[in-house]
Parts: sequence; structure tokens; C-alpha cells
Amino acid sequence: PSNVVATKHEFGARLMLKPDRVRDIVHELDRVCSPRGVPVSVKHRLGTDLSGSDYDTTLRFVESCRQGGCRHFILHARSAILAKGFSTQQNRTVPPLDVSVAHKLVRDLPDCTFALNGQLKTLEDCARHLVEYEDL
Repeated sequence: PSNVVATKHEFGARLMLKPDRVRDIVHELDRVCSPRGVPVSVKHRLGTDLSGSDYDTTLRFVESCRQGGCRHFILHARSAILAKGFSTQQNRTVPPLDVSVAHKLVRDLPDCTFALNGQLKTLEDCARHLVEYEDL
């Protein structure tokens, strides 16, 4: 991102701290894209070290995006560490994945689709998650 965007913290996982802003962005994208048959998706984390990353936090963020019109989510099922100066690489591996949240979202939001992102390196890794939830 540009220096202007970066200094305002208006990108990436930092946007999870501003779910109303994300809802408004999603709504505008949906308004423009839906008539053209282009679906809107949101890639997100469970939360951040600043917002919390329990299931209720994740669900509130997803619900905010749903209010904006999003029905497809790509979940990187780990928290983003923002306050400790972790590198991008560290944030891809620490803390560990919690895929149980993805399975709960599939169960609780049947009108949405979810893709699991992060540390799925083989077809076997993916197949493990599809055994119980074919919508994941």
C-alpha cells in the first residue's frame, strides 16, 4: 500500500478493527459488481491481537460484511498480530490455525460460502476439511 494508506491503517488485517468501514466498502463493491455478475468476497483473519480473535469477534466481523452484501469469505484461520511488530512471514505461521472457527461459520451461516486459507499445502490437507463440511 501507499504511504498515505499505510499511515492511516486502512489496509489488510488492520481493517478488521473497523468493521463498519469494511461493511461500507463491501456495500459499494457489491453495488457496482453485482449487476455485472461479479461476486464480492472478503479475505479475513479470526481477528487481531488488538480486537480479539474468539468466535464471537470473528462472527461479528463476518456479519458486518454480510450486511454490506458479501456472501463469500476466505478465512485465514489465525489471529493477526499487529501490536508486536511481527513480520508478514511470522503472521503467516504464528499463532497456529484454528480451523474449528471455519467449521462453526459454515454451520451458523448457511447462506454464505467459506474457503479456508493458510497451511493447506496438499490435496489431502484440503480433503480432511471437506469430510465433515462440504461447503468449506
